Amino acid sequence: MTKHFLLISLLFIYFFPTYSQENKLEYRITYELRYQPDSTDSGKIRTEPMWLFAGSQASLFLSKGQALKDSLSSSANIAMLGTEHWKQKASATKSAFSFRIFKDVSENKIYHGEKIFQDKLFYTEPKGQISWNILPESQEIFGYSAQKASTSFAGRDYTAWFTTEIPIPDGPYKFSGLPGLILKLEDSEQEYVFSFVGLEKLYEPMQLNIPPADYQEADKVEIFELKQRFEEDPIKYVNNYVGPGGKRITIKADRSQKKNLKDRREADKNQNPIELK
Repeated sequence: MTKHFLLISLLFIYFFPTYSQENKLEYRITYELRYQPDSTDSGKIRTEPMWLFAGSQASLFLSKGQALKDSLSSSANIAMLGTEHWKQKASATKSAFSFRIFKDVSENKIYHGEKIFQDKLFYTEPKGQISWNILPESQEIFGYSAQKASTSFAGRDYTAWFTTEIPIPDGPYKFSGLPGLILKLEDSEQEYVFSFVGLEKLYEPMQLNIPPADYQEADKVEIFELKQRFEEDPIKYVNNYVGPGGKRITIKADRSQKKNLKDRREADKNQNPIELK
């Protein structure tokens, strides 16, 4: 068994422990995300690999770093958190994006999942909220004939290039609904650019539960308030967290360690979210 196949297997064990719905995922599409974490600093650019697992009735989109982190979490327990071994493993799975985007074709819904420390929460949105304008321009991208389309979503204007040569009507993040796979997606300010890198057919189809079996539904505002509290002071958040059976975790840090953590957190922080409203 290859390391790549083992990683994918662990990821799906983590997300989908039971199989109540026939949502088979057959392909893994890789995108490179090029983004600007600070809208006031165009010279600061970062990149991160993203994965889209797609099938005819459902899909899952998340960062590769989150996929690695989730596979690590599937073999961890609450007692391991904060240990040196766990810290070393977790440091290799850094990602600026904590979302997991589940798309359900039959229900015409998007489930936006967030894992905030040990809490797994989601909120729903209509899948058909993005309205496309298909344009006549075309170009070749990655060896495929691609056609141009445009849309607006969550405070940004986007241009997409899709190909009917790959009949998967899906794409990065919450974007879907074009008559083929989105190969490139960019906002008008070039602050978020998703570029197709490759497509692989999974050795064995994976099955996806929607909504995710171990996630709890919550209000969107509530989810992002919790997320903000965690990002602002993770040590305080963790020390106040009450786990199953009333179990608590205590992370001790002196003033210098807290300052170093805060400085690193500020340096890594994405202050330019993909959704502006």
